[in-house]
Amino acid sequence: MPGLPEAYYAKVNDRDGSVVYTYRLDNPDYRDGISTSIKYANGKVHVAFYEAQCTGCSDREIYYRQYDATTGQVTVPRQQVSQIIGDNYYGRLAVSKDGTRVNIVWECQHCPGGGPYYDIRFSQISATDGHTIVPERSILDPPGIFSCRVNAQAAIGPGDQLFTIWRQYTHYLSCPEGDPFNAIYLKKDQPEIVDLNTFSNSMHRLHAPLNVGDRYFAAASFGISPGIPLPPPDTRIFQLNPDVLFFLSDMFLENRIGTINRNGEGTMWLNIPAGAPVGTVFYLAFITTDNQGRFHAVASPKRYTVQP
Repeated sequence: MPGLPEAYYAKVNDRDGSVVYTYRLDNPDYRDGISTSIKYANGKVHVAFYEAQCTGCSDREIYYRQYDATTGQVTVPRQQVSQIIGDNYYGRLAVSKDGTRVNIVWECQHCPGGGPYYDIRFSQISATDGHTIVPERSILDPPGIFSCRVNAQAAIGPGDQLFTIWRQYTHYLSCPEGDPFNAIYLKKDQPEIVDLNTFSNSMHRLHAPLNVGDRYFAAASFGISPGIPLPPPDTRIFQLNPDVLFFLSDMFLENRIGTINRNGEGTMWLNIPAGAPVGTVFYLAFITTDNQGRFHAVASPKRYTVQP
């Protein structure tokens, strides 16, 4: 329809500039669509874009589509990512290191928790078939009410860490570029052990927000170097030593093997044996794998000291 933008994807030969193929992303004509993010990983092209649900309306949704980088054929059909009613736009995506998961962040106006202003939303989907792994949620903790948050960007770091950066305004009525009360914010979601109390028989939360549905394996050791190298081609190190404490982890770590739930968490209990020497230093860490045994999250070790 005249006057409405349309989103296209094209592959161009980097030698002579010739167009290899061109495809339209959005449809039908009465919807305006804008492609906002594209990434290449493992022979696939991942695209995120937003599209209005009617001519002139503000109900926009975030969509994802995947193409074969060689042929241009669709390998994952158009999938709607945003599920909560609101004005969603400017999706940015980051693909996990193994190419199996796509993390998408976007801006949402009128979303729950965001008041009439802007919130930053996050969802993770499968790069295999586009199904949702981590349902849509605010990436802010807690979500803000009176601020505008825009220009979100996402990147994946080592060990399945999600880095999100955005601009935040503290203006109440609008979000002008000239608002003097604005700043740039950075948040890192990473796999880590969170202590819920400090007693000898304590509960610990295994936080892995990007690894919903993974199996986790937690263990302990007296040292963290040289650690345990993961099988090639993975070059990461699981930073626990395979010492006597490592192989006795079952004796004092309850629920050390389990599944990361839909909130991106697991729970285990540390039971320090009576008579353990005061001052003894040890470390806890965990790792996650998918249902095919591929390593995903590798949490950094956390240091503990036996107290009297």
